[in-house]
Amino acid sequence: MDLRRLRYFLAVAEDLHFGHAAERLGITQPALSQQVSKLEMELGATLIERTSRTVSLTEAGRDVLGPLRRCVAAYEEARVVARRAPSSGGGVLRIGFPRGESSTVLTPFLRRIAHGAPGIRMELTDVPCERQAVAVREGELDVGFMHLPILEPNLTPLVIRRDRLVVVMPGNHPCVKDRFVDIRSLEEEPFIGVRLRCPAYTDALGTLARHGGFRPRIEIETNGIEATVSMVADRLGVAIVPGAGVQRHPGVAIRDISPAPHRLDLAFVLHQDQRSPVLRTMRRVVQEASREKALARDGVREERAV
Repeated sequence: MDLRRLRYFLAVAEDLHFGHAAERLGITQPALSQQVSKLEMELGATLIERTSRTVSLTEAGRDVLGPLRRCVAAYEEARVVARRAPSSGGGVLRIGFPRGESSTVLTPFLRRIAHGAPGIRMELTDVPCERQAVAVREGELDVGFMHLPILEPNLTPLVIRRDRLVVVMPGNHPCVKDRFVDIRSLEEEPFIGVRLRCPAYTDALGTLARHGGFRPRIEIETNGIEATVSMVADRLGVAIVPGAGVQRHPGVAIRDISPAPHRLDLAFVLHQDQRSPVLRTMRRVVQEASREKALARDGVREERAV
């Protein structure tokens, strides 16, 4: 039985609303409904009564609620015990990496981890930004790689880069002469939108638009920062992206924004109960890299999520 389906059912049982539960879990509503249906098929009973207006538990749903909660709680207890158990060298480090993000920041850290901990095998998994914190919490990932802030409890971010939103524009754009670009001066420009599926980026962009008093005129959308920069180089428009992910490109200028947007710190995110030797080694290597100022411009620091 898939433990995620149990969690999904419990979320719906608590909210009695598929939309609210899906948003809290970081998945789409159709995907949540499909997973609950699969659980019902496995158990051979209808657990949730759905109508166009209401969601309620059936008698079978109420009967299994307690046992399923105990099942998930037992797994969580076992996971904590396993994390605290000692193990001999080596091991696997499962790192989430959202598709569409540039590897500019992540790759140097992976090289440093591989050099400082040769016994560790790193497995990069394509996990959307909005799912990473949940995946770390549920033990599907050892480490997430994402922009802060995070709302999931019991997660510890290890900040590796201070990030911010920047404007990417063709090298011949009139605003290139300015160090800071007034966001309102770009209102009539064709914009290239980036589908990063990153809540922190979406929120920061929305806040910037509200405070700057403008609405971008999006004419093209891409799935990643690198594709966006290439289109800017071809003079198809301008874009606003996280600065850490932008690689220098001929014919492209990068400028800071006025008014200054919220920071978007990049971090490795770990479960605060994680005590495995693999994670300790990874943490040590990253912190050493920061002290040597070999990788992160503004340092690496660890802080508790709020």
